[in-house]
Amino acid sequence: MRNFNTHTFYKLLFSFLLIGTFQINSFGQKLENWLKAADQSFYVEKDYRTAFNFYQAATNYDSTRVDIWVKMAESARNMQGLQTARSIYDKVLRFPDSVITAENYFYSAWIYVRLADYNSAQKNLQSYFRKAKEGDPLKNKALMMEGSCSRIIKEYANYTNVPGQTKKISTSNDCLEAEFGAVAYKNDFVYAKFSENDRVTSNKDSIAFVSNLRLMNSQGDTNWLPQLAVPNKLISGVTFLPENTGLYYCLCDKVNLMEVRCDIFFRKYNENGGIGEPLKISANVSGFSTQHPAVGKDNNGKLWLYFSSNRPGGKGKDDLYRAAVLENGEVDVPENLVTLNTSEEDITPFFHSTTQRLYFSTQGRFTFGGYDVYASSPTLNGWTNPMNMGVQMNASSDDLFFSLSEKGTNGWLTVRGEKGSSCTTEVPDACCYNLVSWEMPLRKVKILARNASDSSTIREANLSVQSLTSGTTEKVDVSYGNWPYFSWNSSENYAVGVQSDGFDSYQGELNIAGYPFTGDTVVIEVYLNPTVIELQVLTFDDRTKEALNGTTVNLLKWIDTKNSVDNIQTNEKGNSFTFSVIQNHKYKLVASKDNYESVEKDISFTFSDVKGLGKKITIEVYLKPPLSTPVALYFDNDIPKAKEMKIKGTENYVELSNTYFNQKESFISNFTKVLPEDEKFILNEQYDLFFNREVKMGTVSLEYLSKAIVAKLGDGKKLEITLSGFASPLGSASSNKLLSDRRIKTIQNYLLQSNQGKLAESVKNGQLKFITSAYGENKSKKQVSDNPMDKRNSVFSLVASVERRVEILVKILN
Repeated sequence: MRNFNTHTFYKLLFSFLLIGTFQINSFGQKLENWLKAADQSFYVEKDYRTAFNFYQAATNYDSTRVDIWVKMAESARNMQGLQTARSIYDKVLRFPDSVITAENYFYSAWIYVRLADYNSAQKNLQSYFRKAKEGDPLKNKALMMEGSCSRIIKEYANYTNVPGQTKKISTSNDCLEAEFGAVAYKNDFVYAKFSENDRVTSNKDSIAFVSNLRLMNSQGDTNWLPQLAVPNKLISGVTFLPENTGLYYCLCDKVNLMEVRCDIFFRKYNENGGIGEPLKISANVSGFSTQHPAVGKDNNGKLWLYFSSNRPGGKGKDDLYRAAVLENGEVDVPENLVTLNTSEEDITPFFHSTTQRLYFSTQGRFTFGGYDVYASSPTLNGWTNPMNMGVQMNASSDDLFFSLSEKGTNGWLTVRGEKGSSCTTEVPDACCYNLVSWEMPLRKVKILARNASDSSTIREANLSVQSLTSGTTEKVDVSYGNWPYFSWNSSENYAVGVQSDGFDSYQGELNIAGYPFTGDTVVIEVYLNPTVIELQVLTFDDRTKEALNGTTVNLLKWIDTKNSVDNIQTNEKGNSFTFSVIQNHKYKLVASKDNYESVEKDISFTFSDVKGLGKKITIEVYLKPPLSTPVALYFDNDIPKAKEMKIKGTENYVELSNTYFNQKESFISNFTKVLPEDEKFILNEQYDLFFNREVKMGTVSLEYLSKAIVAKLGDGKKLEITLSGFASPLGSASSNKLLSDRRIKTIQNYLLQSNQGKLAESVKNGQLKFITSAYGENKSKKQVSDNPMDKRNSVFSLVASVERRVEILVKILN
C-alpha cells in the first residue's frame, strides 16, 4: 500500500484526494522542464498525481525513454492505480532487456501480486533474480514475495480475490472520500470519514477537507460527537473503555501533501452523558506518529491500550505497542510487542476481549498481496505465532482496521475500493478506502480425537455434538478413523462428547470464535486419556486358600505379538500387588514362588468390564504347591481305635479330623488350667494356630491333594504315594506301631474312595502305587512325655500332638 518514505495509513488518503485537482496548462515546455517538475513532485513533494501527469507529458516529447515510463508507472502505483501501473509496466518490459532493470521486474511483480495474478508475478520475479546484483536492497522482499506466490498457487488454487464474507457498506465510491476504521458502539458502529470539500484550489498544499466521526445504525448515517473534530486535523481511530466510560481517538496534523503525524487523545464520559476535556496521553512521542488506538481487557481483568507507532527503537517502519490503562485515561510506559512486529509495517491493532485475540494488519509476513489481517493470542510468556486470517477475509489488496462485535459474530474491515464516479483522471482505478462488513460464516469443523499418550488418531468412537443455542444434537459412530465434519456457527458454543472403548470419555464445551481463517475447515483436536485401571493382584496358596506371602508377580505388557515390557514386583511381607493397566491392552500375568507351580494368565479388560467393575479391579491368583511337597495330617490321641477299624474297615481321615478339631477347647483347657492368665493367653493363640491351620486345614489339604493326583493321572503320569505314620511315645512301642499303621489306613481309604474311585482304578492298572511305613514312636522327640499319669503333657500338650500324624509324599515316576 505504501512505499518510499510514507509512514502512516492516513498519508494515503491524500494521494486519492489530489486526483483531479491539477490541470495541465501547457505542452510547450521542453522535455527537461517536464522531467524536472515531475521529479520534484515525485521525490520531494510526493505528489504522485501531479508527477504522473508531468511524466505523461514528457512521453509526448520522447516515448523511447524507458526511465520516463517507469516513473510514470511508479506514480500510478503509489496512487494505488494498479491496473494503470500494470499496463505501463507491461509496456516497459517490452523494451530491450538490456535497458530493463531488476527493480523494474520487482515492481511489476509487486503490482501483479496485488492484482492476484500470482503466476505473472512469479515470472517477473524470476527475471528480477536473474538481473539483481549481490546486495540488492529489494532481494529480501523479492524472496518473501516469491514464497507467498508459490504458497498461494499451491495451497489456494481456487483463490478468487473476493472474500465471500465481506459486503460493502460505505456510502460512496468517490475517490475524493475515504471511510475507514469502524468499531462497535453499543448495537451500532462508529467510523471515520475524510472528504475534500473544495476541489478548486490554487494552492495544492492546503487542500480544504472535512474529517469527522460517523455513527451508522438502522436510522441512517449521522455525524457523531462533532465536538471531537478539530479544524484542519484528521480524526480517526476511536476505541472505547468498557461500558463506554471513556474513549480514545486520534488527531492528525497534515505535514505536507502526503505525510501526517498523529497523536492519541482520551476523553471521559460525564455523568450527564457529555464528554470531558481532551487528554493528550503520555504515550505520544513528539515528532512521530502514535495512532490506531484499541482498548482490550486480558483474562486477569487488566485494561491495555494497543496502538501502532513509527517511533525510534522499533523493529520496522511501524510497530505494535501496548500500554496499561491507568486512572483518568492515562497510560503506563508502552511496551513493544516484539514477537509480533516485523521489519515492515504492522498497524491497526484490535483486541477482542471475548476471545482474547489480537488482530492487526501487516506487510511483513505472508500475505495475499497488500496488508493482510493476522491474529495472535496472549500466552504466559508472550504471544502465539501470528496466523493469517485467510481467504475468508484477506484479499490481494489492502485489508485494514479489522474489528469485531462483542460476540464476535460480525465485524468490519477497511479495504481499497473500486474506481468511483468522481474520479475523472488519467488514473481512473486509483480510488478510495471503503468500509465492508464481515459476517462470521458457518464453518466446516472436524472434531478429531487423539490418544493422549501418543497422539495417534482414535479409530472407533461414539461422537455427539449439541448446539447449546438450539439444543439440536448430532450423533455419529466413527469407524476406521473417519471423523466427520459439522457446520458450526462461530458465535455458538457446542457441547462435544466422545466415547471410545479403552479411553476415558471426553466432555467439553467448544467454539471456534478464536480460530483464524487459515483454510476452508477448522480441525479441533481433543485428547482422550487411555482408561487406566488400578489392578490389585492377591496371591493365595491354592491348597490352603491362605494368603501366600513372598510371591513374585510379573505383569508383562505386550507391545506387539513378540515383544513385551516387564513390570515385576515381589512382596515378602504380604500377598497384595498393585499395577496400573490400560483398558483393552493385552497383558500376561505370571505369578511364581519357590516350591510352587507358576501361574500364567492372559489379562485384558474391556469397556464392559470397566462399566461393570469400575476402575479398581481385583483378581485372585492361586498358586499350587507341587505334589512333591509333603502333607502332614494330625490325629487325636489313640485314634483310630483298633476296634473301630476292625468293625468299619473303611474309616477315613476326614471323619476323624472333624471329630478331632471339635476337641480343641478340651485340649486347651486340660493343658492351660494350671497356668496363670498371662501364659494362658499366649498358649491359647498357639493352640488356635495348630488346630485351625494344621488340623482343620489338613482335611482341605487332603482333598486338594486327592484332586491334584487325579489330574496328574489324567495327564498320563505314573505316581508313587508314600504314607508315613507316626505316634507319640504314650503306650507301648508295638501298640504305637499298629496305631501308626491304622492311621495310614484312614488316609489310604480316603484316597481310594474319593473322586469316584479313580485312584483305586489306577492302582489296579499299575499307574499308581502306595508305599507305607508305620514308624510308631520311633521318631518321636525325646522331650515328649510317655507318662500315662501325666495326660496334661503326654496327651494334651502341643509337643505330643504334633507327633500323632501321617505324612504324605507324592512322587511322579515319568
